[in-house]
Amino acid sequence: MTSISMTPTNTRANGGRPRNHSAVSNRTRWWWIAGTYTLAGVLVIPIYWLLVTSIRQPAELQAASTLWPRHPFLGGWSDVLTDASFGRNLLNSLLYGVGGVVLGLLFGAGIAYAIARSRARWARITVFAMLILQTFPSVMLALPLFILFSKMGLINNPFAVIIAIGTKTIPFMALMMRPYFADLPKAVEEAAEIDGCTKLGVLRRVVLPLTVPGMVTVSAFNFVTGWGDLLFSYTLLMDEKLQPVSVGLYKFMGQYGVDWNQLMAASVIAAIPTIVVFFTSQRFLVSGTVSGSTNE
Repeated sequence: MTSISMTPTNTRANGGRPRNHSAVSNRTRWWWIAGTYTLAGVLVIPIYWLLVTSIRQPAELQAASTLWPRHPFLGGWSDVLTDASFGRNLLNSLLYGVGGVVLGLLFGAGIAYAIARSRARWARITVFAMLILQTFPSVMLALPLFILFSKMGLINNPFAVIIAIGTKTIPFMALMMRPYFADLPKAVEEAAEIDGCTKLGVLRRVVLPLTVPGMVTVSAFNFVTGWGDLLFSYTLLMDEKLQPVSVGLYKFMGQYGVDWNQLMAASVIAAIPTIVVFFTSQRFLVSGTVSGSTNE
């Protein structure tokens, strides 16, 4: 009985070219990985320099000759960590960041769902208006908001800052979440309505759980927007006890000099919450950014 060879004929005819093509693909992939890690290392350099500068001896700050200080100096860190006013600044930034996220979730997600399910002309007009609003720099909104809140008696009120931050986080949430809601099949919502769910129940029990990755992704960026806000806080708040960490960093820059140890230590501490947010929500960030990228 004659045996039949199972070796692909195209592999024989090409003299092993598929194997060479595979080697080229692996080599290209490794080049991409090396380039990615190199770029990541370059992006980490500013954070590394912040950390190193915060622990250098004051005499070495102007003429640093080593990548790591021979005798680390922790005086700047101890001064910052024992500064009660800087702790209040951190708590205020946390309040404004969480407030911006909450406003985005409460209003932005609802607006996105309404626009995604509406066929009316006003939906397109609303999307266009929010796009235009996102292009406005914050400085163009600061003065009108200051006049409005001063007439309402909300100057030096944390809620004024949260509402001002909401002018950025709400449109951003609505614009980013609209494609997620539009991609959801209406059959799922119709099935829930047949089972007795109201429109609000369908949104709360069916739609929102299916779009958690997208909401977490957008909320992470909204938190960074609120945490790092400087303009609205500097404009609407006069009391130092209510100012966020972005404004509090200025107290380390005096009239006659800058305390670089304390400023760099405070900057590292101020960057930690945003890093933690992105690391803890990394799983949602990956799925949220990839979701909707295919037409299947």
